[in-house]
Amino acid sequence: MKKFLLFLVSLVYPLGLVLAAGSTSQALIAAAGRNSNVKFQKGLGGSETCSSYKVGDLAQGGVVIWVTEDGQHGLVAALADAKVGVYDKFAWGPTDVETNAEENNPLPITYTNSDPKENYSGYKNQAIIEAILNWEDNYPAFNAASEYTYTQDGVTYDDWFLPCSSELSLMYALRKISVDSEVRGVIPDMATKIYWSSREFDNFSAWVLSFSDGYQYGVGKGNACAVRCVRAF
Repeated sequence: MKKFLLFLVSLVYPLGLVLAAGSTSQALIAAAGRNSNVKFQKGLGGSETCSSYKVGDLAQGGVVIWVTEDGQHGLVAALADAKVGVYDKFAWGPTDVETNAEENNPLPITYTNSDPKENYSGYKNQAIIEAILNWEDNYPAFNAASEYTYTQDGVTYDDWFLPCSSELSLMYALRKISVDSEVRGVIPDMATKIYWSSREFDNFSAWVLSFSDGYQYGVGKGNACAVRCVRAF
């Protein structure tokens, strides 16, 4: 197990950390609802073949939160928060360090890379952090995402990453549409928590999403927030 420097300022979210705020994109909610009509033809998980997926399906190691128009590719959210040892909240990283992890366009029109995850902003931000010396120690939220694994139908999924702010919005949007009955207990457990995105706000802070109200804002990087990973298929 990789060691951690948690940079915990507190386990609560003190006043003065809100730097900017904005509601979850209605466009993302609409996109999630539209993509939920894609026909799911067969099976769940790695043991069977899925020729098409829809938002809300329990598949590919998590719950599908976005799909391409043909239903062949998309993003899934993990079924549980990342946890390392006894810790289930993590610092984003060192304060007063700019990383340029600021991508924010998670929905590719076309897949230009052979590896699906390379099309997504959260993965790009994760790659930026993982290129930094001693990143495992200094960027706990990213390390928690990297450490996360989930086994479904005999297949272990270990290619998770910390979502960008728009990818977090897709999870929030899932609350607005009908989802697989097995997943109904998964997304609601996020309702009272604040989650890190991989998107940097400035040198001192990064974007979070509050699942109690759908607002995104900047929080100091040294604070402890929850991590819910995503992966691409």
